[in-house]
Amino acid sequence: MKSKLRPIAIDKQIFMWTCKHDYIASEDAYVSRLFFFPKGDKSVGVESFFKSHADPWVACVLAHTFPVIKNGEKFEINLNKPRFIAEYIKFMLAQKVNFVEQKRYRFDNAWDILIEMGFDPESLKTEYKFWSALENGEVSKEPIIKMLSVPAQA
Repeated sequence: MKSKLRPIAIDKQIFMWTCKHDYIASEDAYVSRLFFFPKGDKSVGVESFFKSHADPWVACVLAHTFPVIKNGEKFEINLNKPRFIAEYIKFMLAQKVNFVEQKRYRFDNAWDILIEMGFDPESLKTEYKFWSALENGEVSKEPIIKMLSVPAQA
């Protein structure tokens, strides 16, 4: 069986990564899980979850080209493409992750990370309307996209 782990070089270091897209019937939710770790050390790693209750295209569309605006320019997110994965890992290593201090990281609401990376939430809203709960007053803007967070598992 072919391995689903894919290598990617970031600043002369090799990382292994994989992305899985699932539907969780008990929660009526769609989840994309991105996982990466330094090659040769599976004891450390980063899990990022993109979750949506509202629309199957919100999370699952990340398995395909997802057009958004980043820093005023058009950009495409695709959790299966090395170009985006490299940018995501670089951001995480620079801003969020220090494997010396902590071995494992779990980010239950990776939508917030995309916004921290400079992706425009309005472009996400325009393209796939996963902000319907926000528009209907079901959630507030702060914290952004809170309704998409995945509860921590024990």
